[in-house]
Amino acid sequence: MSALTVLSLSSSNLYGNIPSEMGKLSRLEFLQVSGNNLSGTIPAQLFNISSIYLFAMAGNQLHGFIPPNIGNTLPNLRTLTLGGNMFAGSLPSSISNVSGLSQLDFSRNQFTGHVPPNLGSLQDLVRLSLGENQLGTGEVDDLNFFTSLTNCSHLEVLAPTGNNLSGQLPDSIANLSTKLTKLYMGGNRIFGEIAPGIENLVSLNGLAMENNLLTGSIPVLIGKLPNLVIVAMSGNQLSGKIPSNICNSTRLEEIYFDRNRLQDQIPPSLGNCCKLRKSVTWQT
Repeated sequence: MSALTVLSLSSSNLYGNIPSEMGKLSRLEFLQVSGNNLSGTIPAQLFNISSIYLFAMAGNQLHGFIPPNIGNTLPNLRTLTLGGNMFAGSLPSSISNVSGLSQLDFSRNQFTGHVPPNLGSLQDLVRLSLGENQLGTGEVDDLNFFTSLTNCSHLEVLAPTGNNLSGQLPDSIANLSTKLTKLYMGGNRIFGEIAPGIENLVSLNGLAMENNLLTGSIPVLIGKLPNLVIVAMSGNQLSGKIPSNICNSTRLEEIYFDRNRLQDQIPPSLGNCCKLRKSVTWQT
């Protein structure tokens, strides 16, 4: 068994604790046990198997803390998915040492504190899922990590939805990867106006900033995003008009602008959204 390199047992109705003996699989490279009913903590020995490149335990009932030195003991990681568990504590800043990491999912746990500001070292990062935790301190510097992420030129998904992140949207949002397809920031405490330059994110198909404290108007330049499918900005304090060019994206299917302070006038151009199947604009 010590020669085992692949262990794939996802959605296999497994339950109970992960046996510590798994730490003896010294050549393990692919560890996939997502979608089971595993409980308890992850044996510390597993975090010392340096050959692992895929570490996937999402959708279980695991708890505990992620070792602060995980980025040093698992240097070959390409995929780390721990979403949908009960992990707590801080996100380890050492994760930035794993230069080849492309998929990082810490969503739907109980993580707290700042998002590490050095994630820009992960230049191969494609997906960063941090939603539904308790990240953020409520201070204005909670979004400082965005500036670092401008170095991640392959980033396609950025999703810190449903946390405690505060502060203004940084201007650096305009310099995020042009490959970004999903920017999900709803359910936080983000305030101020929507940062200029968001039209630079030309690959966006999902833009969600609902249930924050945003003010000002909806940027007209949002109509320059040709691939938009969903725009969600409900539950803010936005004012003014819905931009008449909102339907410049011929792919637009869903618009959510309700629970704001927008002028009670639907732009006639909405009739040009040939794929629009859901529009909620004035509900209070």
